[in-house]
Amino acid sequence: MANSLRWQAYEYTYQPKTADWYWALWIIVIAIAATSILLDNTMLAILMVLAGFCLSILSKRQPKIVEFEINEKGVVNHGILFLHNTLESFWVQQIGENEPRLLIKSRKTLMPLIVIPLGNVSADEARRTLLPHLQEEQLSEPLMQMIFEYLGF
Repeated sequence: MANSLRWQAYEYTYQPKTADWYWALWIIVIAIAATSILLDNTMLAILMVLAGFCLSILSKRQPKIVEFEINEKGVVNHGILFLHNTLESFWVQQIGENEPRLLIKSRKTLMPLIVIPLGNVSADEARRTLLPHLQEEQLSEPLMQMIFEYLGF
Protein backbone atom coordinates (compact mmCIF):
# COMPACT_ATOMS: atom_id res chain seq x y z
CA MET A 1 0.00 0.00 0.00
CA ALA A 2 1.21 3.49 -0.83
CA ASN A 3 2.61 5.57 2.00
CA SER A 4 0.39 8.65 2.33
CA LEU A 5 -0.63 11.09 5.00
CA ARG A 6 -3.81 13.18 5.10
CA TRP A 7 -4.92 15.78 7.66
CA GLN A 8 -6.93 18.94 8.20
CA ALA A 9 -5.73 22.17 9.76
CA TYR A 10 -6.63 25.84 9.88
CA GLU A 11 -5.03 27.72 6.99
CA TYR A 12 -3.47 30.19 9.45
CA THR A 13 -3.52 31.06 13.14
CA TYR A 14 -6.24 33.62 13.80
CA GLN A 15 -5.42 36.52 16.09
CA PRO A 16 -8.37 38.70 17.11
CA LYS A 17 -7.74 42.42 16.61
CA THR A 18 -8.50 45.07 19.21
CA ALA A 19 -9.86 48.53 18.51
CA ASP A 20 -6.34 49.86 19.14
CA TRP A 21 -5.03 47.72 16.28
CA TYR A 22 -7.52 49.32 13.87
CA TRP A 23 -6.72 52.82 15.19
CA ALA A 24 -3.00 52.21 14.64
CA LEU A 25 -3.64 50.88 11.13
CA TRP A 26 -5.69 53.91 10.09
CA ILE A 27 -3.33 56.43 11.71
CA ILE A 28 -0.47 54.94 9.68
CA VAL A 29 -2.56 54.80 6.48
CA ILE A 30 -3.74 58.41 6.83
CA ALA A 31 -0.22 59.64 7.65
CA ILE A 32 1.23 57.96 4.55
CA ALA A 33 -1.67 59.17 2.38
CA ALA A 34 -1.31 62.76 3.65
CA THR A 35 2.44 62.69 3.08
CA SER A 36 1.86 61.34 -0.43
CA ILE A 37 -0.55 64.17 -1.21
CA LEU A 38 1.93 66.74 0.13
CA LEU A 39 4.58 65.23 -2.14
CA ASP A 40 2.16 65.46 -5.08
CA ASN A 41 1.66 61.70 -5.35
CA THR A 42 -2.12 61.35 -5.31
CA MET A 43 -2.06 57.86 -6.80
CA LEU A 44 -0.03 56.51 -3.85
CA ALA A 45 -2.47 58.18 -1.43
CA ILE A 46 -5.42 56.48 -3.13
CA LEU A 47 -3.56 53.16 -3.14
CA MET A 48 -2.77 53.46 0.59
CA VAL A 49 -6.41 54.17 1.51
CA LEU A 50 -7.56 51.19 -0.59
CA ALA A 51 -4.89 48.99 1.02
CA GLY A 52 -5.99 50.11 4.50
CA PHE A 53 -9.59 49.32 3.65
CA CYS A 54 -8.63 45.85 2.34
CA LEU A 55 -6.49 45.14 5.43
CA SER A 56 -9.39 46.15 7.69
CA ILE A 57 -11.74 43.74 5.95
CA LEU A 58 -9.25 40.86 5.69
CA SER A 59 -8.22 41.16 9.34
CA LYS A 60 -11.72 40.09 10.41
CA ARG A 61 -11.71 36.98 8.22
CA GLN A 62 -11.77 33.70 10.16
CA PRO A 63 -9.46 30.93 8.90
CA LYS A 64 -10.93 28.00 7.01
CA ILE A 65 -10.18 24.36 7.72
CA VAL A 66 -8.18 23.06 4.77
CA GLU A 67 -7.33 19.51 3.63
CA PHE A 68 -3.65 18.64 3.21
CA GLU A 69 -2.12 15.44 1.90
CA ILE A 70 1.27 13.92 1.17
CA ASN A 71 1.03 10.98 -1.24
CA GLU A 72 3.08 9.11 -3.85
CA LYS A 73 2.43 11.78 -6.50
CA GLY A 74 3.18 14.87 -4.43
CA VAL A 75 1.87 17.26 -1.81
CA VAL A 76 -1.71 18.55 -1.89
CA ASN A 77 -2.20 22.05 -0.43
CA HIS A 78 -5.57 23.84 -0.70
CA GLY A 79 -6.64 21.35 -3.38
CA ILE A 80 -3.54 21.99 -5.51
CA LEU A 81 -1.21 19.07 -6.21
CA PHE A 82 2.50 19.94 -6.17
CA LEU A 83 4.28 17.02 -7.86
CA HIS A 84 7.40 15.68 -6.16
CA ASN A 85 9.50 16.42 -9.25
CA THR A 86 8.61 20.14 -8.96
CA LEU A 87 9.80 20.24 -5.33
CA GLU A 88 13.39 20.35 -4.07
CA SER A 89 13.44 19.80 -0.32
CA PHE A 90 11.49 20.10 2.91
CA TRP A 91 11.91 21.01 6.57
CA VAL A 92 9.62 20.65 9.57
CA GLN A 93 9.84 23.83 11.63
CA GLN A 94 8.75 24.11 15.26
CA ILE A 95 8.97 27.57 16.83
CA GLY A 96 8.15 27.71 20.52
CA GLU A 97 4.66 26.50 21.36
CA ASN A 98 3.27 27.19 17.88
CA GLU A 99 2.06 24.22 15.90
CA PRO A 100 4.75 22.74 13.65
CA ARG A 101 4.84 23.77 10.01
CA LEU A 102 6.02 21.94 6.97
CA LEU A 103 8.22 24.11 4.76
CA ILE A 104 8.64 22.84 1.21
CA LYS A 105 11.10 24.41 -1.22
CA SER A 106 9.71 24.49 -4.75
CA ARG A 107 11.53 24.76 -8.06
CA LYS A 108 8.90 27.25 -9.24
CA THR A 109 10.11 30.85 -9.37
CA LEU A 110 6.88 32.51 -8.26
CA MET A 111 6.31 30.17 -5.31
CA PRO A 112 9.72 29.33 -3.88
CA LEU A 113 8.49 28.20 -0.44
CA ILE A 114 5.25 26.46 0.49
CA VAL A 115 4.28 26.71 4.17
CA ILE A 116 1.81 24.09 5.44
CA PRO A 117 0.51 23.88 9.03
CA LEU A 118 0.76 20.34 10.37
CA GLY A 119 -2.21 20.59 12.74
CA ASN A 120 -2.51 17.34 14.69
CA VAL A 121 0.05 15.44 12.55
CA SER A 122 3.37 14.80 14.26
CA ALA A 123 6.54 16.23 12.77
CA ASP A 124 8.13 12.76 12.68
CA GLU A 125 5.21 11.31 10.77
CA ALA A 126 5.39 14.07 8.12
CA ARG A 127 9.18 13.64 7.89
CA ARG A 128 8.91 9.84 7.41
CA THR A 129 6.30 10.28 4.67
CA LEU A 130 8.34 12.86 2.72
CA LEU A 131 11.86 11.39 3.07
CA PRO A 132 11.46 8.79 0.28
CA HIS A 133 10.57 11.61 -2.16
CA LEU A 134 12.46 14.74 -1.08
CA GLN A 135 15.66 15.56 0.71
CA GLU A 136 15.57 17.22 4.11
CA GLU A 137 17.20 20.67 4.17
CA GLN A 138 17.02 23.28 6.89
CA LEU A 139 14.71 26.04 5.69
CA SER A 140 13.12 29.02 7.41
CA GLU A 141 9.91 30.91 6.80
CA PRO A 142 10.11 34.04 4.65
CA LEU A 143 10.73 37.24 6.62
CA MET A 144 7.58 38.90 5.27
CA GLN A 145 5.42 36.00 6.46
CA MET A 146 6.90 36.23 9.96
CA ILE A 147 6.33 40.01 9.99
CA PHE A 148 2.71 39.59 8.90
CA GLU A 149 2.10 36.97 11.58
CA TYR A 150 3.65 39.25 14.20
CA LEU A 151 1.33 42.06 13.08
CA GLY A 152 -1.66 39.75 13.40
CA PHE A 153 -2.31 38.47 9.86
